[in-house]
Amino acid sequence: MARTDETVEVREDACRPAAEPGLPWKPEGRYLGPAHVVSASEDGDRVFVTLDAPGSPPGAWARVALQDPPVFCPDDQVLVIGDCPAGFYVIGLLGRRPHRAGPLQWEYDRTEGRTRMSVEGDLEFVARSGNISFVSDKGIRWVARRIESTADTLVERVKNLYRTVEDLSQTKAGRVRMLVSSTFRVKAKRAVVKADETCAIDAGRIDIG
Repeated sequence: MARTDETVEVREDACRPAAEPGLPWKPEGRYLGPAHVVSASEDGDRVFVTLDAPGSPPGAWARVALQDPPVFCPDDQVLVIGDCPAGFYVIGLLGRRPHRAGPLQWEYDRTEGRTRMSVEGDLEFVARSGNISFVSDKGIRWVARRIESTADTLVERVKNLYRTVEDLSQTKAGRVRMLVSSTFRVKAKRAVVKADETCAIDAGRIDIG
């Protein structure tokens, strides 16, 4: 659940109505109407909201009472029911608004079940003394014009590996070693093997043609 950096102070008189009267807020009755999300609790079970009613309290915590609750962001419009003595409950989502923190933007599409993070410019993930892990039950997709990897050691473990290169595939290495437990097959329209010094072929039987 999304959280904001600002600290929300809940005063003891948060549930008291403002001095000016207004409807539909009634301090002695039950409120049912829209509210705007200000922040969310760490466990995601409650959100701090402001009620969209004249004379309503400046803000109150509301418990999320949804079977499949979304990730609430500041400025989201929700449907709230309850009163001050008994407490407020979020029973619906009325509208979403992208959460912006400077150039950082979070968007959630409940229809597709997709959360998107957008930034203007570069995005960098830094782990000073730990690891960075991307875990998915389905798949991870990289889409870019250019991908660069720099590491001391690169280890890949897969069951099947398929690569499609439209033009050139080039490997520049000090040494190349390939260990194949079964068949090693190379097929090409034209094949050229060139060695500056020695070319050795060792096999129990060599078939040519």
